[in-house]
Amino acid sequence: MPPSSSLKLGIRTIDLDRGVVEGSCYSATLTSTELRLLVYLAVRPGQPVGRDELYTQVWGYGPGVRSRALDATVRRLRAKLESDPSRPRYLLTEHGVGYRLVVDARLAESVLDRSRAVPPTPGTELELRLANLSTQLDRAEAAGSAIEAVALIRLLRRESRNLQAIELCEAVLRAGLEAWERVWVRAETLRCHHGPRFEAEVAEVWAEALAWGDAALRSRVALISARGEPRYRRLIRAVELAEASGATFLLMQARGQLATCLAHTDPIRAHTLFREALRSAQLLDDTWEEALIGANYARFLQQQGAADEAVGWLTRSLVGFEQWGDRHNQVMSHLNLGVLYAHQLHREQARSQFRLGQQQAEALGAPQLQLICRLNEIACTDGLHAQPIEELEVLLRGCRENAYEPEEALALTLIGLVWRARGKLGLARAPMEQATALATGLGDVAYAAEIEAHLASLLAQLGEPEGVERLRTSIHTLLDQPDHIVPLARFLLRWQTLPQASSEPEFEARLIELANQLPAPPGTPWEGLHHYRRPVNPR
Repeated sequence: MPPSSSLKLGIRTIDLDRGVVEGSCYSATLTSTELRLLVYLAVRPGQPVGRDELYTQVWGYGPGVRSRALDATVRRLRAKLESDPSRPRYLLTEHGVGYRLVVDARLAESVLDRSRAVPPTPGTELELRLANLSTQLDRAEAAGSAIEAVALIRLLRRESRNLQAIELCEAVLRAGLEAWERVWVRAETLRCHHGPRFEAEVAEVWAEALAWGDAALRSRVALISARGEPRYRRLIRAVELAEASGATFLLMQARGQLATCLAHTDPIRAHTLFREALRSAQLLDDTWEEALIGANYARFLQQQGAADEAVGWLTRSLVGFEQWGDRHNQVMSHLNLGVLYAHQLHREQARSQFRLGQQQAEALGAPQLQLICRLNEIACTDGLHAQPIEELEVLLRGCRENAYEPEEALALTLIGLVWRARGKLGLARAPMEQATALATGLGDVAYAAEIEAHLASLLAQLGEPEGVERLRTSIHTLLDQPDHIVPLARFLLRWQTLPQASSEPEFEARLIELANQLPAPPGTPWEGLHHYRRPVNPR
């Protein structure tokens, strides 16, 4: 049978969510240290784990520490887990090495999920674990390899090492696994594939999962494969299957992803799902999942115009990602915080976040994230007219060489805005038209409308009749998205002239109303907008 939601050792069952051991007329509660030790051993079923490794990974001690804490904890655990602690059957001593836990590998998936609630310590050595698993596979020892492979695939994905994760999956599959283990390992690797290969893998893994008829396993496949056009349907299916199977972790993850999917189309339901998922993550003490769901919730709040609350959730999530050493999501959090601060006109704080994002992206080896952080830093600069065109052209070449199309559209827009800020309206038009065409082709309606608005206002400034009408259309597209419309309206009113505004007083009044949807902090250029007067065109 596929993995269950609890760990069973003989006549005793361990509820991993509550840390409670139950048996016939028996109940005991595990301490946090006892639970961490049990989880660490359980995800390596039957494998001897050394004392130094346990002290490093469970206690967080440095190498070479001498302590009897491990032995004392093992004695307490045996007293709670074993029917006869003096003659243990499950938590065994490996003389000269350490300890191992005898547990059916098929019961360990819930333990693996629970183990993610314990952040990795600085002593974690991914390469050593990969080498150990490779040695195990070379010896044709398949027992327990699926559990360790899934854990390592997750870690590799977190570091964007997708190709290595796929190769690891293929090596484990060759070792000879049970059918449900094959489904489990292949499902974890789905997110490493792209395009037609992704859909082909989903179809194969789903067919294998259906053959098992197990709701939890099918829910995991539906959840992991939820990407692209059928995403909503797959997530709904994942939620239903997780509810049917009672798989708490899967239900939490499915609700969080479904909430993100519904953010634009059904914000009321999305808000409810976000809060339920966050509550589950907190109850399960899963700090990484809480950080991930919290970051997506912050993005949702930003879209709803709740900027201050969004900043709070993003800041909290950033702490969680730092605790886990999740550098990719740290970069994204710095980037999103920078955007939020820029929208609130906290420009120095915004630039600081973008720079931190660039530093993290460089350490991660993620040039695309470096580019977008730098472009956003430039975008929130007041003195656009002084921004060197040469640097923007270098960034633009980098975008084109690497096919970073969203970033290319942003770089072209910034080049157009710089020329416009210098009064070179003719030079501004070509890059803005290219940016609009590129953004429209990406399929992101809000992003395309925002870039189109900059081009439309330029056309209006050039005296072309279509300018104001195109600007009106763009703004109408963004009316239900305060995170886009507010900074756009402020930008248009502060830095750009609208020559036809004198004959369009209602239009200008509407821009002012939109710009005031979010409060500007005291001392910023936006304070006292009711005294607004159209600025002189910068030269």
